[in-house]
This record gives sequence, structure tokens and C-alpha cells, in this order.
Amino acid sequence: MLALLLLGARDPGTAAREFECMKRVGSVLMDLGAGIGVIAGIGIGGGFHLAFPWLVNVALGKLTLAASGGIMAGGAVVRRIGLRREHAPQLPALTIGQLK
Repeated sequence: MLALLLLGARDPGTAAREFECMKRVGSVLMDLGAGIGVIAGIGIGGGFHLAFPWLVNVALGKLTLAASGGIMAGGAVVRRIGLRREHAPQLPALTIGQLK
């Protein structure tokens, strides 16, 4: 998939499928990040604690919330790229002979 994005897909049908896949992956990542954040919030609010000192428990909770935000941001970026590339004008593909 990355090679097609860097080199440019030759077949418009292949490019459309790749962008659809990127949108789907972005949505899954955003949903995963939101789910992790909700679970972490319920765990923190409900008083769930591991067998560590309280300071370590607080740090783990904050890191989990930060990680869920990062996963959501990554999913938003992937989805945005998929949407942008889908509507971008198709540029003609260059051949080796045209580069000389």
C-alpha cells in the first residue's frame, strides 16, 4: 500500500481500493483509541488499582489516556489522507523515457 502511494498507482480501480482501505483503517484506529480511553476512564473513575504504589497507578492511567489520544490522532490522520487522496486530481504517470 505504501509503495502505491509513493510511486503512484497506475490503475484507478486499485487506487480507489487503497484509499477506501485507508479510510477504513483510520476509522478502526479512531474507534480503538476511543474504546481504550473509555475503558481507562472507567477504570480510573471506578477505583481500579494494580498492585503498585499510588503514584505508579496514576502514571499508568495518564499514559493510557495519552496513548489512546495518540491512537485516535493517528487514525484521524490516516483517514484524512485517504479522503484527500480520493478526491485529488489524478496526475499522469511518468515513464523512464520521459525522465531523461
